[in-house]
Amino acid sequence: MNIIYSVSNKSSIALSSLCIAHCLLVPLLLIFSPSLSIYFAEDSSHYWMLFAVLPISFFSLFIGCKKHKNLGVGILILSGLILLIFSVLFGHDFLGEILEKFSIFIASTLLILGHLKNYRLCQDDMCQDCV
Repeated sequence: MNIIYSVSNKSSIALSSLCIAHCLLVPLLLIFSPSLSIYFAEDSSHYWMLFAVLPISFFSLFIGCKKHKNLGVGILILSGLILLIFSVLFGHDFLGEILEKFSIFIASTLLILGHLKNYRLCQDDMCQDCV
């Protein structure tokens, strides 16, 4: 169970980083190679990333808060998840394209910071058996 928890934290960090890379690199790729836009016309990648991030992040959040009882980490991760869900599902309609991408970027950053803090707490003396 402890190995699964550690892997889920690392996976959450990796997936959130992938989300940020996607938000930053795809527009640059399309600027330099507009013909690739046919592959990115359908915006289902946000839904697939959300589908991958949610269960892993919720698992890490639940196990981390249960083990560490650190409310700050829980609030940080939960805030990132709520903003990410809102941004992916409703962001384009309510915020527009640019603010939608910015809010996804902020949500991913919150998730990375939350999971990093969660992972570091796991390495502290109070939880040596997690790592």
